[in-house]
Amino acid sequence: MLAKKEKKTKSVCIICRQEKEGSPVLDDPYIIAVRAIKARLGHATGNRLVVCAADIPKWREKRKRFEKYLMWYGLLAFLLFVAFLFLSPTLVGFIYVAIGMVVVMAFSLLTYFPAIRGEKEKKQ
Repeated sequence: MLAKKEKKTKSVCIICRQEKEGSPVLDDPYIIAVRAIKARLGHATGNRLVVCAADIPKWREKRKRFEKYLMWYGLLAFLLFVAFLFLSPTLVGFIYVAIGMVVVMAFSLLTYFPAIRGEKEKKQ
């Protein structure tokens, strides 16, 4: 009987893209979706995503930038909803505004950068 080859998962830093040990990245819905798409297409590598100790400052900058953009796009989506309430409160208008809000919030994914485990406890 042939034994299955076991794939050993590698820890790859998301900043420097090298095989290193570090703080693991949280598996949030975005990363789960990307992994599912890659698995479906046959491009999944099965790596464990981490941020190495040397790249933590770079990670903080990129994560802070993502959180800032997420906040601004959220504010923009809220203002779009408020404008809808004052201008045209109809059912069809609500559907268009809901779609618009989703599209506006999706723009924040252009700067997406994942969180790492244990970082919230360190901030407090």
